[in-house]
Formats: sequence, C-alpha cells, structure tokens
Amino acid sequence: MGGGKLLIDFGTTIEERCHIIAAGDLHIGKECVISADVYISDCSHGYAHDELILHQPLKVMPTEVGYHCFIGIGAKIMPGVSLGDYCVVGANAVVTHDVPECAVVAGVPAKVIGYNRDD
Repeated sequence: MGGGKLLIDFGTTIEERCHIIAAGDLHIGKECVISADVYISDCSHGYAHDELILHQPLKVMPTEVGYHCFIGIGAKIMPGVSLGDYCVVGANAVVTHDVPECAVVAGVPAKVIGYNRDD
C-alpha cells in the first residue's frame, strides 16, 4: 500500500496523540479544532474467516472533515464518514455515518443530538 494523501487546510489545530491514517485521500477543512487522542481514518481491514487478517486488503473509503469543525477529546471518525461544515463531535464519540452541516453528535455510535446554528 502507499500513496495516500492527507490535506489539512490552514488554521486547523491538532492536539497531542492524534492518530490520522490516510491510505487514499483524506481531507480536513480549514479552521478545525481536533482535540487530543482523536482517531481519523479512511481505511479498515477486510475480513474473511478463511484468510489471515494481515494478508487481507485494506478497504479505502473517502473520509472528510468539513470546515470549522470541533472534534472532542478521544473521538473516532471512522472510514467513509463525511462531517459537514461547522459540526461538533462530542468527547469519545464514535462517528460511523455521515454527519450533516452544523450537527452536534455524541455517543457510541454517534447520533445527532442537536444543531449548532441560529434558526
């Protein structure tokens, strides 16, 4: 494997012990705050019961963090997820599905618990 590209737009801050894996193309938008111990990946292992896990190919799925997002401490953004602009991800949330713009998500798996907008 190889050739993955990670693009982090200007103004984004990333705290300590953050783990980002880009096997394909992973994009993090401008002016995001990524707290400590966050995991973001665009790939996962395939799994077939009759073959060793180390010999199975990676599944690469586009993963994107929109502009002005806040990702709380210990959160996990799983492969294939797209976070819309202005999202807030709660501490220790595990995001397994796309999140709409301005949504606030929390839990395992993460669910929308509100919206971060004036309407």
